Amino acid sequence: MATFLDLGFLEFFLPIFTAVFIFALTFGMLTKTKFLSESTNVNAVAAITVAIIVLLTEDVVKLVNFLTPWFVIIFLMIFMIFLVLMFTGKKQDEILPHLGGPTFIVIISILLLVIGIGNVFQGVFSPYKTDANGDRTTGGETIKTIFHPRVLGAIVILVICAVAVRQITENIAPSK
Repeated sequence: MATFLDLGFLEFFLPIFTAVFIFALTFGMLTKTKFLSESTNVNAVAAITVAIIVLLTEDVVKLVNFLTPWFVIIFLMIFMIFLVLMFTGKKQDEILPHLGGPTFIVIISILLLVIGIGNVFQGVFSPYKTDANGDRTTGGETIKTIFHPRVLGAIVILVICAVAVRQITENIAPSK
């Protein structure tokens, strides 16, 4: 039965949306940083080239499609935190350093990227691959160990503890 909220037909256009997203992101970064040139034509050609290369690489399209919703959710969470803290009277310049600064956002982005790569390329880096003799490979066992839920949980707890220690020690005045 067709419903108003059935958006399954948009999956057909998902690679095109991904290419447009990559074009806009690349063009915006090249224009802002003036990495290649100050000419918008050069930046547009470079952005179109990158978007076409991404469009032709199926795994990169899957990676972008996996990561985009997570980055949107993280952005919305940060926006809501800013909104709540600004309603309580904090200035906008005070909030980001209090949350951990730009390094916190970079760490979250890298963590999301690693999780996305692990999810998209799990068939390539399979922990169950065997060599010619049927024995387990060292690389497969290493991947299996690194991405074990207990190890990932321990890493998350260590990151949380490190951020907590940084926040606690940052506010303590040195004793004389």
